[in-house]
Amino acid sequence: MAALRRLPSLTRPFRLLAIESSADDSCASIVTSDRRILSNVVVKQHLIHEKLGGIHPIKAQDAHARNIPLAIRTALQEANLLAADIDAYAFTQGPGMYGCLSCGSHAANAMAGMMDKPIVGVHHMQAHALTPLLTESEPPQFPFLNLLVSGGHTLLVLATGETQFKILAKSLDDSIGDAFDKTAKTLQIPWLPGLGPGPSLEAYALPHPTDENITSATDRYLAEIPKFKVAVPRQMAFSFAGLKTQVLKATTKFFPNLQLKKGMPEGLKRAVARRFQEAAITQLEQKVRMGLDYLENGEGKALVQGQPIRAVIASGGVASNQYLRQRLAATLKQRNPDSPKRLVYPPVALCTDNAAMIAWAGILKLRRQNGVSDPFGPLLRPKWSLEALEEQRPQESEPMPPPEVSIVKD
Repeated sequence: MAALRRLPSLTRPFRLLAIESSADDSCASIVTSDRRILSNVVVKQHLIHEKLGGIHPIKAQDAHARNIPLAIRTALQEANLLAADIDAYAFTQGPGMYGCLSCGSHAANAMAGMMDKPIVGVHHMQAHALTPLLTESEPPQFPFLNLLVSGGHTLLVLATGETQFKILAKSLDDSIGDAFDKTAKTLQIPWLPGLGPGPSLEAYALPHPTDENITSATDRYLAEIPKFKVAVPRQMAFSFAGLKTQVLKATTKFFPNLQLKKGMPEGLKRAVARRFQEAAITQLEQKVRMGLDYLENGEGKALVQGQPIRAVIASGGVASNQYLRQRLAATLKQRNPDSPKRLVYPPVALCTDNAAMIAWAGILKLRRQNGVSDPFGPLLRPKWSLEALEEQRPQESEPMPPPEVSIVKD
């Protein structure tokens, strides 16, 4: 039985290389245990998926196979390091698309095996939640309320420790990121260079910065399109499927024949995008307020054992939305004008999928495991609840026998 690999020391800073490949971005990053990001590489696939209106799993997997080696090489070059300088490895173990996850897992395990270094698997949403512990000069303290909003998830979570999460609200149907993406597709909104459909819709919903004619046309349509209804207003849950239906109704009001949507006026598309974004963000705002009330004044007080909620953190790709940031800041100030709660976001570049967050979560996990590696080839978990995160301590000996190795000669 082979002993698990272990870091020689946790008392000195060590370097960890991480790979993130849960969806359509091929990411590699090198982060040190004293919170320095030495490199952070993201190879996007937007040109592949834009014409399809969303991520195609097989095409994404094929692109990862091509892009991950490039991302690793670039990360090492940007950090001015060699593979021999890396002390440990991490990769996204889940949740995500199985084929995409497998590409990152295989690459990280191959590197760790070749270099005889420790490796750990990381929960993607845990990494999003803990990113501010890496990026903030004064890292937020537990317990904090975390709004996790991305293409695959919409969660309101109480975090009381690095692996202790309680889900307070989740989506009954679609994620907010999926609703943004599908609405951008319905409205035929072109993707901005280097950005996906969600950020492109956000920009499209803003007043046009230079064209007064477009702004005036948008205002005329806004006068005819009432504000969209916000789903489940009194329930600790999210729902975005109905918003997509309201988008269709707003467009078919002017274009009963859906085939004509390709010729929709830009003012109409911008007006519908704005109404959609207002309703989607209002729902997030409402749930954060409800979550704080539940934890501070309701039955949820027992979950924090009398401790105050020290911060509200918004992370995940949708957390880069500037309208969301403005609305949450206003909400927290309204709840307590004299001393609003600390509102924390990762930097915009670290809101969307990236490997720096995976590296940091991997560093924290290695510390919890006293530097001991996970077994090589841990099972991928495409579906993985944050509440089931508490990892099992790896054993010094693996129950599986070592593989048989034979050398074939000509």
